Amino acid sequence: MPPSARITDGHTCPVHGGGPICVGDATIIVGNVPAARLGDGLICPCGPDLIAQGENTVIFGNMPAARIGDSTAHGGAVAQGCPTVLIGSTAQTEALKTDKPFCEKCPYEQRPPELEGFPPVIIDAHMHIQSGNCAPLPPLRDKAMGLRIDRGTVNFMAGVPLLSSLMVGDMGEVAPEPTHVVGERLISENNGIDFLAGGAGGYFVGVSIVLTMDMDFCHLDAYEGLHIYQEDEEGRRWYANRKDGTQRYEDCRRVYLDSNEDLPMDHEETELQAQEGPIDSSRQFDRYLKDQRSNCFETWRQQRRRTEMVAAQNPLRLLPLYHYEPRRYIKLEQPDAPFKNLVENGGLYVGLKMYTSQGYMPKESTERGKATGEVTRAFFSRLASEDLPLQTHCTPEGWYTHHRKLYIDLASEEVREQYKHPIDGSLDDRERMQYFQDHFVHPEAWRLVLQDNPSLRLCLAHWASDDKLWRDSVADFKKPTLTRAELREFQKWAIGRSGSRYYKNIHELWPESPFAGKAMPSVDAKDTIYAKSWIRSIVELCGEYPNFYTDLSYLPIFNKYKSWAGDEQPYWQQLVDVLRDYPYMVDKLMFGTDWYMILMDKHGYRKWYEETIKALEEVSTALEGQWSAHFLFHQFALINPIKFYRLDKIVDKLKDNLTAAIGKLDGGDKAKMLSDLERRHQVLAAACDKARMSRMQSAVKQGPLRFTGPEGWL
Repeated sequence: MPPSARITDGHTCPVHGGGPICVGDATIIVGNVPAARLGDGLICPCGPDLIAQGENTVIFGNMPAARIGDSTAHGGAVAQGCPTVLIGSTAQTEALKTDKPFCEKCPYEQRPPELEGFPPVIIDAHMHIQSGNCAPLPPLRDKAMGLRIDRGTVNFMAGVPLLSSLMVGDMGEVAPEPTHVVGERLISENNGIDFLAGGAGGYFVGVSIVLTMDMDFCHLDAYEGLHIYQEDEEGRRWYANRKDGTQRYEDCRRVYLDSNEDLPMDHEETELQAQEGPIDSSRQFDRYLKDQRSNCFETWRQQRRRTEMVAAQNPLRLLPLYHYEPRRYIKLEQPDAPFKNLVENGGLYVGLKMYTSQGYMPKESTERGKATGEVTRAFFSRLASEDLPLQTHCTPEGWYTHHRKLYIDLASEEVREQYKHPIDGSLDDRERMQYFQDHFVHPEAWRLVLQDNPSLRLCLAHWASDDKLWRDSVADFKKPTLTRAELREFQKWAIGRSGSRYYKNIHELWPESPFAGKAMPSVDAKDTIYAKSWIRSIVELCGEYPNFYTDLSYLPIFNKYKSWAGDEQPYWQQLVDVLRDYPYMVDKLMFGTDWYMILMDKHGYRKWYEETIKALEEVSTALEGQWSAHFLFHQFALINPIKFYRLDKIVDKLKDNLTAAIGKLDGGDKAKMLSDLERRHQVLAAACDKARMSRMQSAVKQGPLRFTGPEGWL
């Protein structure tokens, strides 16, 4: 029986030499030292290594225990262990046998100085902790193909593993929980990536940019400042069921809510507003629940308070963005209300978030959207003048208003004419979706905002994140794009040649089309066609505007997609082509997981990190030359997020605000929270130091940053 492995036990590496285990389970002590497990980190001279095997019959902290002889990701093996604790029946000794020469050319002590001594910080720049119960029922019912599901049914199905797995994968386990509980689960998941700290695991700070979601105005009538839920004379809640976009609100059929949805709206919580501060215990809100045994609708105010509470309880682990829903500020609140919650003004929010697919344009162009346009125009102007970061959803799917096919009814006749079916002149669902995506979500809709505010600090999230959009050829990016009129002419020609489903073989038709000299149109997963590639638009905007970024959230670059030719291509190969032709993109991309949304596809949090790192290493290898050693993961998961979110400018103020917020918490071990805050601030502030950032930017081009304890960077 092989001995159990622990932190400080060594491993051999047939390529790099080897080094000690640096990560383990502090709750399992073997010979006075934390035990090591499958997946725990190892120090290796040329970059972090991982334990790749374990004993499946012995579980430490949900992972198989590691032993002498278990292999590592670099092809080596654990070489030391505790002789008094034996685990399993046989040793995995084959990994110890190798005839490969040990590499002595790059031990730690011989590495260039610029590769030494960096604070261990990794930033997940895009993720969610808001409860699924923050989502109002009308859009949920639209996603359920019109089925009149209620909140109780949604949460019941989420609680049945088989049903949940069929519907939304593992996300069903997380979504029904209150926001602060989801936040705690995220912390637990993020703790599992401490192997990325190498030999500085005890100082590792895993930071998550968490997005709040104000979904209370996710409908067409929010243009009048109306909440999605209204109430009748008897106090019963309802929402409007529309026939079209021009139907009078008063004439819409009322759909009444079930009791599990009938919770207080924000205006009923006015008694709390007088004492409202950066933090409050969620228990003050829970007393409103009519049925304490039910998971019910969670209001925007509840979500915010619970977000702030869990962010204070876990200082500097969760950095929230404040969701800016402009239609809330037409009637209900003052437009400057969100700014009061930012770090600069004593709050905990490091930036702002928008989600235009809830039913408003980045730059409004209809009479119905005039009031919203006035709000957003002032909002963008203030963001640009104060250099505040804004992240916005930018992919054809995700969350969206159930009215999205009705918005074209509000457009001018001239615009409507541009989207009518090129043969029969109708406006069916496909044409309606084209209009909505072009004017509300597509990156080109944001170009209009950037033209008015060229210094705007803006991240269009997900980099489209649609496997069909990623079929677009990077070589086409240098060709002229179709106008809307030309796209319509092409559609007319293509329908004549191939029928109404021409978009299925557009790649075969294009070389013969009258527009073959231009870039081929894009087609997304729902078969909506676009005159200009989403991927291309984002690449262009990154090059044209100094503060424009994108992120890789919910973009599985380690997976494959089916190309137009029918063969499977890795996402990362497209990234190779982009970086080769547009090298400035290396400074404009941020890493993000989009947890817990990735659970819909059954991607584990830690696995997402591991696979992304491998894919980015493939990118560097394929690019060769100046890129061959560039450790892109550290560029995207540390350097670029610090720059975009200006963490160097706010980290000290954020510490002060968190100190005050912890003092206002209702219970908990405040002494430990303050101690954690002090330690994490020391690490994060060191990473944000201007001189050190410059060193990191240089060092990352030569290989992975070597993280150390304070002795390397104080």
